Amino acid sequence: VRALHSVGLSHLLGELFGEVIVPPAVAAELAAPRGGVPIDVRGIAGLVVRASARAPLVTRLREELDAGEAEAIALAVELNALLLIDEAMGREVAERLDVTATGTLGVLLRAKQAGKIAAMRPLLIRLRSESRFFVSERLVRGVLEAAGEDASPLPPPPPPGA
Repeated sequence: VRALHSVGLSHLLGELFGEVIVPPAVAAELAAPRGGVPIDVRGIAGLVVRASARAPLVTRLREELDAGEAEAIALAVELNALLLIDEAMGREVAERLDVTATGTLGVLLRAKQAGKIAAMRPLLIRLRSESRFFVSERLVRGVLEAAGEDASPLPPPPPPGA
């Protein structure tokens, strides 16, 4: 949510997926970030805050993950739903639980394929430079190729503090 919000595209979530369920811990992390702009998910069309009914699973996942990731994975298991997550460790845990996941780049690729955005490359450049969004060059190249766009390396991000 944060990455899409940083480039003004959080509305894509509701447009692409209909209802997106956000666990309370994620809503709290977005509303009171350690850095950056607070985001009220209740103000984004299609996003609904809901807790998982699988408290024991959340507790078990908290041994490895932060509260937001644990709650999000538990909800995806409970609802047999696609998990939207960028964090590598959370994705690894989700994979172990046979949860299908996608991240910001996957959402942008779906948006491109649905004709909701014209191009991904300029958005990836903005994400990298404006919100310090990190993703491997290999993944960027693969997603840009899948989108039928120029897959040459993106410009380097600005140095920290710039």
